[in-house]
Amino acid sequence: MIPRREFEMYLELVRRSEVHTTIEEELRKGTGGAPRQLDVDVFLAAGILTATHHRTAKLTRVRKLMTRELSLSVQHSYGIRSQEHQLVTMRQIYYLVDRIANMYEFSDKRLPDLTVNERTRREEAFTSLIDRLISSPSMYLDPADRYAVDATSIESAARGKFSSKKLAQLDKPTLDKRKCPVRGVCADMDARWGYQTETYDNKTSMYFGYHMMAFTRVGAAGEKDVPVLIEHMRMVPANSDGLQETVDVIEARHLTPNPIAEILSDRAFSFSVVENWAKVLSDLGVMQVMDMHDNDRGARPHPTDGYVMIDGWPHAASIPDHLVRIARPTNLSVGPARKNATKRKKAKRAALVAEVTKFRALIAERATYRFERHGKTAGGNYRYESPARAGKLRCAGYPESLHLPADTPECVHPAGQPIPKACRQRTITVSENVGLKLRQELYWGSDEWIESYARRSRVESSFGLLKASDGGGIKRGWTLHTGLIRTTLLLALQVTASNLRVLLSWAKRNGWTADPLTKVDLTDHGFIEAGADGLPLTEATTGPPREDQTAA
Repeated sequence: MIPRREFEMYLELVRRSEVHTTIEEELRKGTGGAPRQLDVDVFLAAGILTATHHRTAKLTRVRKLMTRELSLSVQHSYGIRSQEHQLVTMRQIYYLVDRIANMYEFSDKRLPDLTVNERTRREEAFTSLIDRLISSPSMYLDPADRYAVDATSIESAARGKFSSKKLAQLDKPTLDKRKCPVRGVCADMDARWGYQTETYDNKTSMYFGYHMMAFTRVGAAGEKDVPVLIEHMRMVPANSDGLQETVDVIEARHLTPNPIAEILSDRAFSFSVVENWAKVLSDLGVMQVMDMHDNDRGARPHPTDGYVMIDGWPHAASIPDHLVRIARPTNLSVGPARKNATKRKKAKRAALVAEVTKFRALIAERATYRFERHGKTAGGNYRYESPARAGKLRCAGYPESLHLPADTPECVHPAGQPIPKACRQRTITVSENVGLKLRQELYWGSDEWIESYARRSRVESSFGLLKASDGGGIKRGWTLHTGLIRTTLLLALQVTASNLRVLLSWAKRNGWTADPLTKVDLTDHGFIEAGADGLPLTEATTGPPREDQTAA
């Protein structure tokens, strides 16, 4: 039995987002007929509660929780059971979900005749509802402006249809169609085939469904205990990179009093065309901490100024070849050794430590040839000082540097050629458009960058909490609904439940009680059984006969 105080805690979580009010207002527009028995806030609270207790979003399980796991008084109070003792039916629940989905549907394949303005209005309204709901647990936290972004796979409940090439192979007479049925149609017209990281749980790199693009708060660099809460999410078909949807979130936040200031992203984002990602972030003033794709790395000489751009930063042209492309280690850091580790695990850890140590040593050596930032121009372009003037290299372009110790590395210029302008001038100005794709505040591979970039693991942690069997339990079959809108709505309930679990755990660990929900006592104190008259049953009325009663 779920106590009233727990149900009302989840109800308050929904109500303070005001999502139910917006949906109810839209549902009432231009409609008549009998009033609904099931309110939106009650359904959403029951859905989040079901996600918490049963790790599913199946509507049959939501109804079972409402009608069997809540007390009769709670059912009567919130319309789950009418005054005539009529329970809310599956038909009513399906009707409500369908009404909400149809009200916000914006797919061009499902509604080809929808105008562009109406399609945009519906999409913006729906994504706003989703963000308000999943960010409700973080309402009493300090506003966040630093996020890690990433995508994770969400499998559809439907089976994906085969391509025409696959269907042609399946039509061979030798095929046993009972073991491998031909699927030329699909129950989910919004889902697509896509790729995911193969793990022990999913066993394959291909799946049919969606990508969930998520923004997880990360805190400032050096902040250790930060609640890993997903505060924005967008769903796209699995064959989409979700880049435009991610940019839409950043641009929408830029119009609010709390714009996003910092984004942590992996190579999937930084490898995008500069106009679609890096230029957008630069124009909005969003600082980036990113990893780089191997194809983006390497030396790119400036045609006139005599420096080379390497991994988004200007370096001296005489930099040794072995420092131009430094191999990134598998792991940027290695955790402490485990107690009672096997010899094999100890050897594996030692190899990882050696790999990281070598990487950091090469990065430190390359930093000797790195130009140092020296402020910005009025137009926003960076000024850089040569490594010789910074006291790191001996260079003829700056004669004073030749007095540095003899073991200081020297910038060697080709004989018979003039010394490059980058070595002669006090500073050089690097245009905003030069190396913009890979530009970031911290030097890639440096200890400071590694510490800052390590925060990106928090978005992966939020996915782990969402999908773990003892967490959110998101895997194929977590819902039987299909379609982008319905899947997103039900997934938002799961994300909200996961966010609340994370918040309550973090609050207890840190003694944080600013949110009233953290003060709700969810301890099971048992219950008292009542009789037909409503009074508590006691041993005097229900226990075995006493000796004096038997004698009488």
